[in-house]
Amino acid sequence: AQTKSSCIQCKMCTDLCPRYLTGHHVEPNVVMRNLYRYDLIESNEEFENAFGSAVNCSNCGVCEMFACPMGLSPRQVNSFIKGEIADRKIDVEKNLKPISREGFEYKKIPTARLIARLNLTKYDGKHADQCIEFEPNTVHISLKQHIGAPAVFCKNIGDKINAGDILGTAKENALSTNIHASISGVIDSVENNVVTIKK
Repeated sequence: AQTKSSCIQCKMCTDLCPRYLTGHHVEPNVVMRNLYRYDLIESNEEFENAFGSAVNCSNCGVCEMFACPMGLSPRQVNSFIKGEIADRKIDVEKNLKPISREGFEYKKIPTARLIARLNLTKYDGKHADQCIEFEPNTVHISLKQHIGAPAVFCKNIGDKINAGDILGTAKENALSTNIHASISGVIDSVENNVVTIKK
């Protein structure tokens, strides 16, 4: 409700979006502008026209942490819309050969200001005195780690595996990717597309 009523369409979220500036079709202001009629759109074609650019959002957070003067979060809206586009099985065309837009070099975010907005100034420039290696005894690895289709589990419960072994293969004819084990051990369970491995 806040997004529907408070967005002033200044377009700063789009103008400062790194993905937009590098030539991708990402227009968070268009997504925000059309959000009021989200429940009114029935056809997938119209839905794609209104919200399709959301799939190209990288969730970097520049729009919500720096660009928006109203304190809104186009990033969260884009994340929500990505799920809706996936549910509708809309295949949004990707720009595989982006060309940086004019003025790119003048719209970079000042690192110090972004650090301040993230409330991390007190940690800026500090480094750990020592690094402690952590070796977990159990890991939970999701077969779905992106907006596409989850990987297809290709092992069996009880299998012994080594770190780096493939747990799931990319689903054919879909946006998907292989998923690998992060530790060596035994596959303990697979529930809700999450593989549990125990040493």
